[in-house]
Amino acid sequence: MGEHGGKTLLLGTAHSTNSSIHLIAEFGGSEYKMQDKAYWLVTVKEFLKLSRKEQAAMLVPHLGGNLSYGLDRHYDSIDEPLKKAGAIRFGKIGNAEVRLMKIADLVRVGLEEVKRDPCFLVSKVSKP
Repeated sequence: MGEHGGKTLLLGTAHSTNSSIHLIAEFGGSEYKMQDKAYWLVTVKEFLKLSRKEQAAMLVPHLGGNLSYGLDRHYDSIDEPLKKAGAIRFGKIGNAEVRLMKIADLVRVGLEEVKRDPCFLVSKVSKP
C-alpha cells in the first residue's frame, strides 16, 4: 500500500497501534523485527493449514521469543522526526487527536532514524 501512496490515519490513538510502524524494523533489518523471512513466505491461508505446533514455531520470532532480551517499545518517538520532515498532519475530531501520514513517508523517515540509532523505536530490557 505504501508503494502506491497509501496512508495511515490514526483516530484517537498513537503509533502503538500503527501496524505500519513495523515496516521500519522489517526494512531496516533490525534484529528485533517482527518476522523472519520464513514468515513472509506463508500466506494466511497456508498458515492456517499448518499444525498448531508448526504455527507456534513460526510465531516465536514474530512475538520476539527468539531474542535474548525483552523490548520496551516507544513507537511514538517517530512523531518528532515526522513533524520535522513535514510528513505528518495532526488534527482533532471531537476530543480525539488525529494523525495522518503517507506510509512511504513513515518508513522513509523511520529508516533514517533507525540508521542513526538501531534502537530508536525500542529499548532493550531484561526478559522476565
